[in-house]
Amino acid sequence: MTTHALHTTRTTSAAPIAPAESDPSSDGESGDKDDDNEPLTKLHASKKRNRMKDEIDALRKEIGSMTRHLEWLRMNQMHQSAHQTAPIWADIAKQQAHELARVMAENQHLRHALEQHLDIAQEYIDTIIPKSPPPVDTVTAALPIIMCL
Repeated sequence: MTTHALHTTRTTSAAPIAPAESDPSSDGESGDKDDDNEPLTKLHASKKRNRMKDEIDALRKEIGSMTRHLEWLRMNQMHQSAHQTAPIWADIAKQQAHELARVMAENQHLRHALEQHLDIAQEYIDTIIPKSPPPVDTVTAALPIIMCL
């Protein structure tokens, strides 16, 4: 009866079952005590086996979950790479359009600066070299020629 009470108290407790060697009630001197601990050892081995089996099952489920997640990531990456080819060309086109607008603005600025420089140069030339000689009296202009003769 005491073995049965000992057995039931061990199975209902939440703490893990200790092996027969660590049991303080077993001192190893009597043969009857070893027979009493044998059901506990089998129970302990069975629970340990069940715990290990449950852990293996949980790990298998985790492997399945991670495998599905990996496949999803791979599919998602393939979709992204397929969609990225179009935006790459769109980005290149946007960059080229931006560069074209910048170059055209710079070209316009340079043309305007050149026109200003040409206007300044023309004014300078006009002040140095008159377009038409001043009106000369033909009689006075001809006098030096007549006198030389």
